[in-house]
Amino acid sequence: MSLNTKIILSITLLFSVSVYCSEIVIRPATEENLEAIFALSDDDYQNNFKRLWTQHYALLTPNGILINEFVERKKTNNKEAIENFVKRQSTDNSYGLLVALKQESVIGYCRFKKIDTTTMYMNNIIVHPLHRKQKIAKQLVLAAFNTWNTVTQCNFRALIHYDLINQIYKQHTREIITNPNTSKTHNEYIYMIQRKIKSK
Repeated sequence: MSLNTKIILSITLLFSVSVYCSEIVIRPATEENLEAIFALSDDDYQNNFKRLWTQHYALLTPNGILINEFVERKKTNNKEAIENFVKRQSTDNSYGLLVALKQESVIGYCRFKKIDTTTMYMNNIIVHPLHRKQKIAKQLVLAAFNTWNTVTQCNFRALIHYDLINQIYKQHTREIITNPNTSKTHNEYIYMIQRKIKSK
């Protein structure tokens, strides 16, 4: 049985919801951004999720469903969730979806939700391939962390064989705890957020 990895990361928050850095703007998504967000989501499912699922998890595909159909269902479900988050975040502060803009074009996004007073869950972090390795994902995550000042823990997950994403998470690891009671497909990460205390 695969192991679920729980990673604890302490990080200082330096960004507000709107972040201006190297001409990148981080702000809440609007319905006008949906098509661009959908395109990023579809590309990730088609080029990353589908490849990994085919290579490593094909036997876990529900009976009677081809992998292509399974991937299309996942893409549709994710787009429905994205649209739901964008619509709800204006009236329910438990929901968040931020976009990274460069010259008004969406080049990345993250979708997340507040679980309780101190815990949030990060559903997606996606950056366009041409704009990676520019710390845009980090800007998105830090802005998401800073959405609620009471949140001290963020839960993530990643496909076990998604080496790039798992490597990025583990680069910032202070402690690794393995748990044998695990999902067959994903690693789970817990980030503990350490906030600066403002001096009076």
